[in-house]
Amino acid sequence: MVETEDDLRRKIARLEDRNARLTAMVEDLHRKWGEAEDQASRLAKLLVAAAEKANLEASSSSRGTPGAVADRQGDTKMAAGPGKSDS
Repeated sequence: MVETEDDLRRKIARLEDRNARLTAMVEDLHRKWGEAEDQASRLAKLLVAAAEKANLEASSSSRGTPGAVADRQGDTKMAAGPGKSDS
């Protein structure tokens, strides 16, 4: 079967349409990727800030009491010495 010029034009038009859709999809993916990178960066900064704040709170709550350690709730208790249980 020999393709006519009209058949070829229709194929070309379909391929151009498909190419345009794929190009739009790729551009959308690039945009979403950039947004995801921005969100990840902001989240990393928040996590670092939270860790630094927790560190500061832990060190300030245990200041003034030698051997004191802040537990997960921020309450200060004496750290166990060698051979002693801290419970």
